[in-house]
Amino acid sequence: MQDIEIAGGDKGVSVSPRIDGLPVGEIARNVGGESYQFDAQSFFQINHELLEPLILEATKQASGETAVDLYCGVGLFTVPLARRFAHVLGVEANAHAASFARRNLDQPRFSNARIVTQRVSEWLQVKASSVAPVDLVLLDPPRTGVEEDAINGLIDLKPRRIVYVSCDPATLARDLRALLAGGYRLDSVAAFDMFPQTHHVETVVHLTG
Repeated sequence: MQDIEIAGGDKGVSVSPRIDGLPVGEIARNVGGESYQFDAQSFFQINHELLEPLILEATKQASGETAVDLYCGVGLFTVPLARRFAHVLGVEANAHAASFARRNLDQPRFSNARIVTQRVSEWLQVKASSVAPVDLVLLDPPRTGVEEDAINGLIDLKPRRIVYVSCDPATLARDLRALLAGGYRLDSVAAFDMFPQTHHVETVVHLTG
């Protein structure tokens, strides 16, 4: 059995791997006035009706000098953050997704944002000090949550605020326990029913140090 990835854009779809007669190229979607390019090999939220409210919740009251977007993917949050902060850095281990993030930042010609292709835990251990102090860290990890060494690196970075976007309540609870023990305070929690009538829920948590 072969897994097939299909993604839909504003116009057309993208399919991976290649299947005769079906499109395989890039697609684009406009969300909240921002244009995002991606393809079926890149992760992109599929409940497009809730994407704009999700982004607005994650970036509400966000502004300042420096923001870091961890597990940034194709730049879903990096792009709006670049409109709110003087300097923005996205970190993404997947080179294919990171290449789309750079292009999605290039379209509005943001000169204040850049993307690093590196594992989050490695970046936090080696490079994080080069961007400190940090006003905001936004992280949107995979379902497995944040690696233990990345959590420790995040606490050591001491961002003034943290926004954690989670797709799994169990790993979110685990990681929040560590962040709260590390000195952060829970400010607000918002849930988005991205897949109605299933157990899947997207959660946005705001914390301050």
